[in-house]
Amino acid sequence: AVTFQYEQDVLRLLALKAVLPGDFRVHRRVGFEGDAMHAGYDGVIEVEGRNLRQTLKWIGIDTTSLPSDRLQTLRVSGKTRPEKGFVHVTDASFELDDQQGTATADIAYSIPTVITARIHLPNLNLDAYQLSSVALHDLVPVPGTMPVSPPAGDERPPPVLDLKATIDNVLYRG
Repeated sequence: AVTFQYEQDVLRLLALKAVLPGDFRVHRRVGFEGDAMHAGYDGVIEVEGRNLRQTLKWIGIDTTSLPSDRLQTLRVSGKTRPEKGFVHVTDASFELDDQQGTATADIAYSIPTVITARIHLPNLNLDAYQLSSVALHDLVPVPGTMPVSPPAGDERPPPVLDLKATIDNVLYRG
């Protein structure tokens, strides 16, 4: 279920509740904090994916190259504020599997959708996402067996993601 309001060239998403495959839940609730001098925020967005791999498969992302115990859960919560043509997400916290961080984002209402995100991870455990050499060998295709198909001319352009990350500590082959 979704409820919009369009006023003074600003599109406001008043309410949103959705459940996608993989028990991926998106919930936006209205709230307000701020005054005429400081815009504040107008709501909170909460996302929780309990079977993230199933959701990613549904949207066409292949996760088979990662260990099966990774990309299982995603939780995000942040404040939202719309402006003309954009929605700003601030004070967001997220947890991907057992890794936590904070984020901000600006999402443009455009075709293609443009997302500018800044994330901060105090710790990033890359070892947790590595495959064994045997599992990696099984994923590599035999040369010349991959089909090549030209892109369809009537497809919409994919979203544009401008992502900048700050990572304090990286665990790699640790």
